[in-house]
Amino acid sequence: MDIATDIIPSHHRDYNKARALVFSLIKQLELTRQECAQTPPWIGTGYDEDGDIIALENTEPFERAYELSAMIRSNPNAVAILKAQDRLSILEA
Repeated sequence: MDIATDIIPSHHRDYNKARALVFSLIKQLELTRQECAQTPPWIGTGYDEDGDIIALENTEPFERAYELSAMIRSNPNAVAILKAQDRLSILEA
């Protein structure tokens, strides 16, 4: 897993904004992972001429989870917070 390592020092003026962003991203990822667990993998979009259901793969929540995970993985403050909480595994699902 490729993880960023530069951290904003706590005395820096952007530190609190960066932490708020990190916690927001982590919460969004947690909610998206829950959505992935509850969302059906296929969505019926209608019927074809034979009366069979036309199914469409439901990839949107999984793609969103992947994008959020990549954003968090590239943010060194997020990685530090998850490491301190022993929750880096949230990035691997």
